[in-house]
Amino acid sequence: MSTFASSTRAPAPAEVVPLGYYLLLSEKLGRMNVDFSQTLAGYSDTLRRLHDQQSETSFWRERYNRLYDDYANLDERFQDAAGRNLGMSVDIAKKDGIIEALEKKICGLETSLRTHGSLEAVSASGGWPGWLSAPASMGADDEDFEVLNPLNASV
Repeated sequence: MSTFASSTRAPAPAEVVPLGYYLLLSEKLGRMNVDFSQTLAGYSDTLRRLHDQQSETSFWRERYNRLYDDYANLDERFQDAAGRNLGMSVDIAKKDGIIEALEKKICGLETSLRTHGSLEAVSASGGWPGWLSAPASMGADDEDFEVLNPLNASV
């Protein structure tokens, strides 16, 4: 028994930890808590800014997509209108006989060029610069000139 009693000792009273250690530990934990709070606040601000940027980016992306779609629709409508206008212009010109008159005039000019010389010879000699001002020797009078000049044509 004595061996057992000597090997087992009664528990010693709790060791006394100095008060300074608790204060130091409390101060460290307080600083860690403040640092952790500031880090969380920083993360929260960053997340809020990212969310705002994402919302703004989403807004502008939707706006761009709407404008792009509107432009595509407008371009399609313009192409349709241009095609209709060209078709109507050709129909009006056919009805007014302008196209036939121009074709006859072109054939007449080609014939005149063949008889009087080539177009290159006329241009090289400083003659008329195209179909806007045909020389009098080719039989162009004022009425024929107005039919050929698109600025004077009344369609």
